Amino acid sequence: MTYIQQKLHYIFFLSFLFFISFSLNSVEVLIGDSDAEPNTTFSFTVGAHDANRVGTDFFVGAAVDNEAGGFAVAKVVASSNSFVPLALEKTTVDGVIDQTSPLFDASFRFMRVMERMGTQRIALVKTGVANQAHVYVIDRFFRADDIPVLQALNIKDATGNTTAENIFGLGVANETMVFAAVLGNGEANFGDTDSGIAVLNVMDEATEENKSRRVLKQIDVGSGVPINVDDTRAASLEYDNSAIAINNSAVSIANAVDLWWDAELRVLYGALQITGNSAANDGARGVFVGSFDTAGTTELTLREIAPDSVFTVGNNNEIIGGVDADVQVSIFKVRTMHTSTGLPYLIVVGGNNVQQNKVFALPLVNKRNNQGVISVDDLTVHGTIAKKDADPIDVISNQDTPRFLGRKFDVPATTAMDIPISSDIAALVGGDGIASGDIVDIRIVGDAVFVCVSEPETNQKSGIFYSQALLDEKGRIKGWTQWQRVGGTTNKVFGFALDAKLGNFTFIHGTDVDSINSVKRTSWENNDESLRGQLPDLLRGIMPQTAGGIRGLFDFSQNTPGLNDIALTVATGNGVVALIETGHIDDNDVLCPNEGEFTKDSVAFENGAITQDFPDGLSTQFVSISGGVLSELGPITAAEIVQLDELQHGWLVVGGVGGVAMLVNPDGSGWTTPDELSYNFEGLVNGMSFKKIGNYRFVRKLICDNDFLYVLTDTVFDRIDLSSSDFAIGQLTKVTLATLSDLPRLGDNGTLIDILVSEKFALLTTSAGVFRIGNGKNIATVTSVADMGWTRVTIPNEQIPVTKIISTSLTGRIQDVARMGGGTICLLSNYRGKERAQINRFLVSDTSVAAISDTTLQTIPDIFKLVPFGNGGPSYFVNFGNVRDVIAKDGAVLFNGRDREDPEALFFDNNTRTNRTVIPLDISTGNDVLHALRSCGTGSWFIAGDFGLRINE
Repeated sequence: MTYIQQKLHYIFFLSFLFFISFSLNSVEVLIGDSDAEPNTTFSFTVGAHDANRVGTDFFVGAAVDNEAGGFAVAKVVASSNSFVPLALEKTTVDGVIDQTSPLFDASFRFMRVMERMGTQRIALVKTGVANQAHVYVIDRFFRADDIPVLQALNIKDATGNTTAENIFGLGVANETMVFAAVLGNGEANFGDTDSGIAVLNVMDEATEENKSRRVLKQIDVGSGVPINVDDTRAASLEYDNSAIAINNSAVSIANAVDLWWDAELRVLYGALQITGNSAANDGARGVFVGSFDTAGTTELTLREIAPDSVFTVGNNNEIIGGVDADVQVSIFKVRTMHTSTGLPYLIVVGGNNVQQNKVFALPLVNKRNNQGVISVDDLTVHGTIAKKDADPIDVISNQDTPRFLGRKFDVPATTAMDIPISSDIAALVGGDGIASGDIVDIRIVGDAVFVCVSEPETNQKSGIFYSQALLDEKGRIKGWTQWQRVGGTTNKVFGFALDAKLGNFTFIHGTDVDSINSVKRTSWENNDESLRGQLPDLLRGIMPQTAGGIRGLFDFSQNTPGLNDIALTVATGNGVVALIETGHIDDNDVLCPNEGEFTKDSVAFENGAITQDFPDGLSTQFVSISGGVLSELGPITAAEIVQLDELQHGWLVVGGVGGVAMLVNPDGSGWTTPDELSYNFEGLVNGMSFKKIGNYRFVRKLICDNDFLYVLTDTVFDRIDLSSSDFAIGQLTKVTLATLSDLPRLGDNGTLIDILVSEKFALLTTSAGVFRIGNGKNIATVTSVADMGWTRVTIPNEQIPVTKIISTSLTGRIQDVARMGGGTICLLSNYRGKERAQINRFLVSDTSVAAISDTTLQTIPDIFKLVPFGNGGPSYFVNFGNVRDVIAKDGAVLFNGRDREDPEALFFDNNTRTNRTVIPLDISTGNDVLHALRSCGTGSWFIAGDFGLRINE
């Protein structure tokens, strides 16, 4: 598969269409067997689980024998809320019909989905000592009355003897191959004599009647010629194997081996919890590499993930290995990521002297040439750790019409300076470990890593969390966003999947590992009163569709200056503003989502004024303010939380068609800091009211950064100095930074559209192009339009105008995109005349210390077409084919949609005009969709427009 095909495939299933409605309950408990108790899925405990690659099909296996019947293996698909049993009592076994199924009423230790090109199978290992030398495959699910089972009994170890009735890990490759980590015959621990990795194939073989039957067979993957010609051997992996041991044999390996096959690299990765020997120069590697690269044989070669030379004695920060006396390297999970820029990374949970709450990303070597061939000399380093600062190489076909095929790392790590370490910003996913607790499951979707926590640390909260990769100008990972809760749940989650078509999470839940009997799924609906289901009704009451519905939706994290230990969402309508406390920091310094209490003690104010103190004994999470000056603003389209450190005041500022208004006390002050606006809206006091400031019209955006409020209208861009302005009398100290006449090709008929401000940096989109602040300038200190030095930005395959700037920063705040290592931005451009829309991606460098320069804003190397002579040239990331009015992305999903325009209906769409995935949002009567964002407080997606609010939870 070429890189372009991969990118289009990635885009295809990560974009969405929302225009028809049918009823689903939010966070629904899925239906299983008929004996299940209310609000549970099964009457028995489940454990083993997996999902298909795009997360639409979810599978579970029973954890206890003789309790589950046919539901011992069960499947649910995205279009249904009911599991179907796959372990029939009578079925076809190894091609013989009407046999007693070995899976009926059984329990399972491992389960892996096998799939490719529409074919889907399930590989299984049962629990119980008598069963753990066998591997089973459910072959297909086309008929409910006959679900064939294939079985490979008595799997052999590395010398061809039957394994000691223990399989400690299971992996799959595509739809035909199964890997099993097996124990040597008569041994007790993995790594003992004759332990290894067995390989099984699903194949068709001829019967005595010259017919074909499908079977599951172990194949010989051992090294060299077997002692007996008919021996079937696993690939040996003992303590002294050079793939894992450094300088001396390892001492022990835990009986848990995580296996992952990378289909693009065609490499197997295995994760170990391993202890090295006792000498100072002894060491061990927690990951090994396997591949079939010996010509003319089926041998599985196991190799080192990195050479001995990269490990330094006494360093405990080299993630996948180490050298020291009794070194412990614990890799609990291993996966791979192929970024949207085409580069491969190894993703691991755990590390050298690292707990189970940390995730790391390490670049991988890809030695395949432009014809997919690896030279003999390169086999030993293909799939190993790449030099961490190596430049990627573009792969171009050598056809008559050269094509861009992809991108790869070519240089392996060979020295201590080459290997990623645990303190590297690019390596540490989420920027740190997850405080919530140990990670029990992990999924990679696009550029994002998702994990779940089942048993939280003391005073922590469990759930599902994610982090998104930040990319540099060469397409490499340069950092990660901070861990953020997703899915809107604090349940104990023991396993999960993200449905990359519908955007829903499916997860297994229980009070502890011995009582996992519920499978839940988030959905798009507006009526779950126990979570955030009250919000759509509350907002619909004050922002009805007849008055334009919701005109703005803005999310402020707990890290927002001016907020004290709360996460806040602000919704705006026609002359009305709603404040929604979506989360709060508890006494243990943990962000807790608010749920189910939004109508309780909710308060509505009129005349644009606050008429009581908060909290005043109330547990208020929803406050609305309407009328007064807000009525003069008309549709309110902008909102910002503003803080002035010097005077220790915070304000809420909103803007719309009729101007800008600030929520102030009579003397012009706001809520006081450091107490700030806090839990249950403490900080709002009687006498506060909205007051217009300035003489603005048609406000597009408000941003606060470094004691300045920036105001963008369709004709002017101003900086207001909060420290010297007097809001009591409306006297502003401001500097105009751009007008229509100051920028080329705008003129009186042009318009300013969107703005980004962070540290020294500023980016302005207009109807005539995109401009950035000039080299050596600082937006906080410039004194005039001329001093801004506006510089036109070159956009690959430029399409005018750019209508939206979407930023990704370490903290999630737009103001931090040029801080803390920098971030990335997406520019959405729309050309309605030709019905075209596209996204271009850029890197923004950190300007906290560095001056603005030509390298502050650089394109991320997205390539779709080639410049002459076959060299790769920069291009757009996505071309939608027709107009899009809104997008939202998190590295895994890419929401996009457009307003209603005859003959086009209101929709969210994928990136082609066909193959649309329908999500039940009930917005068919809407006329526009304005905002899509993930709530920092809850982790749920919010979608807003004139139809109101829709939530995925």
